[in-house]
Amino acid sequence: ATVCSCVGMEFYARWAHRDSWHGPSLWFIHTTHHRHKSEDALFELNDIFGVANVIVIVPIMLYALAVKPSVLSAYAVGLTVGISIF
Repeated sequence: ATVCSCVGMEFYARWAHRDSWHGPSLWFIHTTHHRHKSEDALFELNDIFGVANVIVIVPIMLYALAVKPSVLSAYAVGLTVGISIF
């Protein structure tokens, strides 16, 4: 699950970048990634995409680690670790 989700993230990232982030609804956020940022700026608005992924993935990972071990919880851990590695 870890390797598959890590590889799958490559395809998700390509799709999200091309069709979603460069689309009309999210371009105003993503455009900050394409502009030169000042030397003292630590973050850009585009970083919100990474934060959004963390908000979704970390609770799933914590839940999978907290429940009784099963095939599903092991898969969820593998999936979330793979996404996190990417």
